[in-house]
Amino acid sequence: MFRAQSRTVFKKEAIRLEKHHACKTHLYYYKDNLLGYYTLFTDYVNLTRSKRNSEGWGDVSTLLGNQHFPAIRLHYIGIDDKYRNKGLIELLLLFALDDCIYISNYVGFNFVVLEALKRSVGFFEKQNFSKVKKNNDLQIMAIKVEDIVFQLGS
Repeated sequence: MFRAQSRTVFKKEAIRLEKHHACKTHLYYYKDNLLGYYTLFTDYVNLTRSKRNSEGWGDVSTLLGNQHFPAIRLHYIGIDDKYRNKGLIELLLLFALDDCIYISNYVGFNFVVLEALKRSVGFFEKQNFSKVKKNNDLQIMAIKVEDIVFQLGS
């Protein structure tokens, strides 16, 4: 099961953020059991010109200043422990990215960003996210919207 402490903290924080329209959490159930979840909200990512060029993102434009780019933040994503190692986290990530593509039809943004725990960085790199910078113990990672569209075959 989700770790009890994580579940309690997540639930309180998700409810608080939803109440204030700061994010939207998507829950997925299987036979009345919470299988997994992800949370999205609007954000921006700060990218230097050298980072944009090294990642092949030199063509990206913004109205927020020359280093701030609009983004959707994948804030939380998780799978219940009993469903781990069955490919479901990849499926849940695809659902989240598909939602981001849908949102991109109505709202302009350049990237999907997230803050990954050290143990999760490799997983997100396999999903074509790039390291942007460190934020304390978390690795900020990003993927360009056009790369998601290409990856999903839309």
